[in-house]
Amino acid sequence: MINKDKLSLILIITFLLFAWASAYTAIQIGLQGFSPESLALMRFFIASIILGVYVLFKKISPPDIKDVPLLFVCGFMGISLYHLTLNWGQTFITAGSASMILDSYPIFVAILSSFILKESINFVKWLGIIVSFLGIILIGIGEGAGVVISPGVLFVLVSTISLSLFDVIQKKLLKKYTPLELTSYFIWSGTFFLMFFSGSLIKDFKTASVLSISSVIYLGVIPGAVAYLVWSKLLSKYPITNISTVFYIVPVFAILIAFVCLNEIPSFISIVGGMIALSGVVVVNYADKIKSRFFCAKKS
Repeated sequence: MINKDKLSLILIITFLLFAWASAYTAIQIGLQGFSPESLALMRFFIASIILGVYVLFKKISPPDIKDVPLLFVCGFMGISLYHLTLNWGQTFITAGSASMILDSYPIFVAILSSFILKESINFVKWLGIIVSFLGIILIGIGEGAGVVISPGVLFVLVSTISLSLFDVIQKKLLKKYTPLELTSYFIWSGTFFLMFFSGSLIKDFKTASVLSISSVIYLGVIPGAVAYLVWSKLLSKYPITNISTVFYIVPVFAILIAFVCLNEIPSFISIVGGMIALSGVVVVNYADKIKSRFFCAKKS
């Protein structure tokens, strides 16, 4: 019998899976009435307001002045640039393909960590990285014309690298601030940079359909604010390595939701590429265990 804590964790993770997987379809719908820039601004302006109201009751501490520049860099990389390039990418490729490419971000985290944090990459990790890159190339070919890689794939790759760089840079701040504080600082600072597109948002809002507006509101409330808050609470209770592995199946949910709502499905080549890319990510994340088991088996 499942105890109450385990059941609660399962329900929370299921909610997060649905929230983040559905975001790709919601972006596609939102882009029917908004430009990629307007969509990003409206989404995180809404999220910023919700977070602002929430922290009024939680009373988080202001950041140290010396950390403000780094917080703004993280906000730009993890919110502004990440979501702008994702939105641009989804004007060219399917929601499912975008989710499969983004799910490969741990391989870029590994590469960037080796350069920035001087973390070593063993042979097994390099093997996983190469496999993932081959999968991403297949996704690109599947979304393009013939052997030409779709420009949308390149945009989403920039988005993935931006998210990976954000993940590496923020490690310095994780020991100093709570997940809720960092979530708030990142979203507010990211929204600050997106305010540059205020004029575009006002223009698009006047002509956007009710469906597009509703979709962007959903993005701001559920994947934008609520999911980030729920995730920050999970991180304060559980080690990230224990709960992050379930998000390998986000692309599966994303493809299913896009098929139901948009009658959209990636090409067969893209799906095969996604499976290959994901297998590479698994190898990267479990490289140390794979290596130790291999050597143990070899010695015996």
